[in-house]
Amino acid sequence: METLLVLIFFMLVIFFGLFYGSRTAMIMTLVSLGVVELFVIAKLIILRGSYIIPGTILGLFFIAYFMMIFTLIRFYQKRDNDQYGLFKEYYGDATKKYEVLEREDRSLREENARLDGELDETISFYENIKNITAMLDFTRKLELMAGFIRSLADFSEGKLILVETRDGAAHPGKVFNISRSEGSQSKVVYETDGAAYTELFHKLLGEFSRGFAALYAELSRKSEYRHLVKGEFGTIGAIPLNAESDLMGIILVFDADRHGFEKIQTLGPLLAMELKKIRLYERVKELSIIDGLTGLYLRRHFLDILGSEVERALRTGIPLSFLIVDIDHFKGFNDGYGHLAGDVLLRDVAAIIRTEARSVDLIGRYGGDEIAVALPRADVAVAAAVAERMRAAVKALAVKLADDEVKVTLSIGVSSFPLHCGTTAELIDRADQALYQAKERGRDRVVVFGG
Repeated sequence: METLLVLIFFMLVIFFGLFYGSRTAMIMTLVSLGVVELFVIAKLIILRGSYIIPGTILGLFFIAYFMMIFTLIRFYQKRDNDQYGLFKEYYGDATKKYEVLEREDRSLREENARLDGELDETISFYENIKNITAMLDFTRKLELMAGFIRSLADFSEGKLILVETRDGAAHPGKVFNISRSEGSQSKVVYETDGAAYTELFHKLLGEFSRGFAALYAELSRKSEYRHLVKGEFGTIGAIPLNAESDLMGIILVFDADRHGFEKIQTLGPLLAMELKKIRLYERVKELSIIDGLTGLYLRRHFLDILGSEVERALRTGIPLSFLIVDIDHFKGFNDGYGHLAGDVLLRDVAAIIRTEARSVDLIGRYGGDEIAVALPRADVAVAAAVAERMRAAVKALAVKLADDEVKVTLSIGVSSFPLHCGTTAELIDRADQALYQAKERGRDRVVVFGG
């Protein structure tokens, strides 16, 4: 009976352990098998009965025991495989997500680098524009423009052609080189004139008049621009600088790629307005220092530059001479023919003095009918010769006032630094004394101080 009960218990334990399959069931089965094993061993030792049935049970027990161990190993192996499969799946998903995130991160870093570059370029663009718009000195503004253009694109050579309007038509004026070299400090080099670009200039005007906002062309052998360009270049780019309806200039760049050329083109309207602004500023400045009637420097400005010339002469030891020119009997012309006629006479005399003076001489309206001339790098002999040439040219002039032709003469006083004086005031005073002596001696003459 006991053996039957043990057998039944044994079968239930195996069924429970094999088919329930949980970790707890496996452990309970092993424990139960251990208890049955102890019971059978005790039965054999204590009762010393028949060994056949208990031995059979014990054998079955060992078989079941090893089956349970094998089943337990299979269970954990399956669970580990399942977990490894899940881990591998999760790892694969994580790897894919990591790769996606890595690509996105790389893309974001590249985008950030691009945006940083654009931000730096925008800041640089703004700073350059601010510097250009703030500058009122003509030459310095052109230097800043040249540096800005050079920073936008690579090109082998660049030109800025300023436009002059004569007789209602546009003509090339001064031409500036835009250096490509960083070592040039953005310095702009003046050309002598725009004559060498006249044919190209008018060709470009024709293109722009047909509605082209800019011109970019290959300079092949068959190009219509090849014979107009000096030098071996691959491409030419031309941008008109239009401020409202006024053409202020043309930018030329050679061997620039199209992208760089387009960047320069975006700058065109700003440069055009800056050129117009500086031209208006120069005009206002000119009106503030130039006498409207004679076109000569006003007295205040003339005395300023005369003082600078005296300081330079004092520093270098190079002579500087000074003339005071007076129109003889000018008051009589005003009284006899009226002040308008006197203005015409003064204007014509000033024009002759400008013509007879040297290109480096400085001429100003000193007061009333008196004209002052500063002659840098001229000793007293050179100054006297220039003064005599002015006197003779005016004397040969026949001025038509009302229905009369009148003759005009000049009295001129000459002084020289450092021969006659040591300061600006003394230089003027010595020439004034010489002028007084010229009038005392009968007018229509040149008198050197002390002579």
